[in-house]
Amino acid sequence: MWHSEIMKRVIGLLLFALALPFFLPIRQVEAAGITGLSVTAMDCVGFTLSDYNAVFDRDNTGTASESIEISVRDSVGTLLWLHTESVALGTYDVPGGSYSYDLASPVNGDLTLTYKSLAGNSLEEQIAFTYTGLCTIPTATPTPTETPTETPTPTATLVASPSPTANYVLRSTIVFGDQSYDVALKLEVTPADYVMVGLGVVTVGLLMMLIFLFIKRGQP
Repeated sequence: MWHSEIMKRVIGLLLFALALPFFLPIRQVEAAGITGLSVTAMDCVGFTLSDYNAVFDRDNTGTASESIEISVRDSVGTLLWLHTESVALGTYDVPGGSYSYDLASPVNGDLTLTYKSLAGNSLEEQIAFTYTGLCTIPTATPTPTETPTETPTPTATLVASPSPTANYVLRSTIVFGDQSYDVALKLEVTPADYVMVGLGVVTVGLLMMLIFLFIKRGQP
């Protein structure tokens, strides 16, 4: 008897479990439906979106609206641009536009735009659209520095001035008996030749003495 009671209770619980979903409110869990969206341009400065159609049917706020987020990050995950909004459930035609990064400047590499429906009201986050672009920052070419042209320093050229010349007349009188002889030697020298003049004077004197002795010996 008690076995039949247990079986009835088990069957009743099973029927209740099967019928329960029909009495609970139905919740849409699809991500925002995005059609016709494209990124027509994306670089290191900003990006451009085309016109598109959006169907918002996730009540992730509990207020019959869907909270969305559109963001752009660079290759190291730095947030460059962010837009968040709660939109009443429904279908919308969204105009495109151009946007500039206003939170940071990107580094060289990939840029990722993500369009997602946020988590909330027992719904998980869902991504509706992604796009990957590229930022290429030109490498600065070092400006060649001019090698200064060395202006030659004028050098003074020493021009030797003519040395003043001096005229010297060496005179000597040689007497032989009752006859005398005048001997004169004219020299024109510069101060640089003074040593040579001295030597010349000595040499001439010696020659005169030799001539005197030679003549002296020849006399009777």
